[in-house]
Amino acid sequence: MKQSLDILKALADETRLRVVMLLDGRELCLCQLVEVLDLAPSTVSKHLSVLHGAGLVRMRKQGRWHYYRRTVVSDLDDGVAGAVGSVGRAVEGLAYVDRLLADDARVAMDGDAVCGVEGVEVETLCGCYR
Repeated sequence: MKQSLDILKALADETRLRVVMLLDGRELCLCQLVEVLDLAPSTVSKHLSVLHGAGLVRMRKQGRWHYYRRTVVSDLDDGVAGAVGSVGRAVEGLAYVDRLLADDARVAMDGDAVCGVEGVEVETLCGCYR
């Protein structure tokens, strides 16, 4: 039950819902998320920590940059989240969020905004956060 509660708590915040929708089908650097969400890096980092703790996002480090993506079905085999059940619940939770927010205006605006930052070199975009 704790894993299910962690997922529900993580999804019970507007910013975290925006993050999981931004990460749908793409991987983004922390700085790209900061730019789109227009929040302080520490705030975005905390939200990502909550999502990661609930098993809803995965993180990889490349040089100085941290990249995030949503948990997907193929993560069932990597053992990162421990029990297969917890990853399955995370994937199911994300599928529900997708259906719930499919026509949301804020999600559409965020999608447009992320297209603008994806074309900018990460080093350029993130340079001010060193």
